[in-house]
Amino acid sequence: MTDATGSGELTTEDRRELTELLARYAWAFDTRDGEAYAALFTEDGMLQGPRTTIAGRDALRDWAANYDLTISRHISSNVVIEGDATQATVKSYLMSWTIDEDGIKPPLLGSYHDSVVKEPDGWRIAHRRLVIDHWGE
Repeated sequence: MTDATGSGELTTEDRRELTELLARYAWAFDTRDGEAYAALFTEDGMLQGPRTTIAGRDALRDWAANYDLTISRHISSNVVIEGDATQATVKSYLMSWTIDEDGIKPPLLGSYHDSVVKEPDGWRIAHRRLVIDHWGE
């Protein structure tokens, strides 16, 4: 079925791929795999948070690979996807734990607000905005 823009509706497969994109984001960041992290974004993709803005795959790769945390675990949930077969917005809740030499810290709570596009090799994040509700510090 085609929507008003002629680009088609999101399929069940698109929704599955977008949900997996969120999971791959968490795994790549938590394992400090800068290459995998950067590959989740468009070439000019951007991460915007309250303390930083990073743009472009090279900068995103270096940031994720060198982020200074002993251990972190990110969990995304309550995913809402709206859009068509070529672009979408994805909202999700975030809970993130940090573990260092002093133990587990209270979780950071917030949400991700993503603009994603479908490229020839799959869905990519064009812009991710992080909103923090509770810092967990």
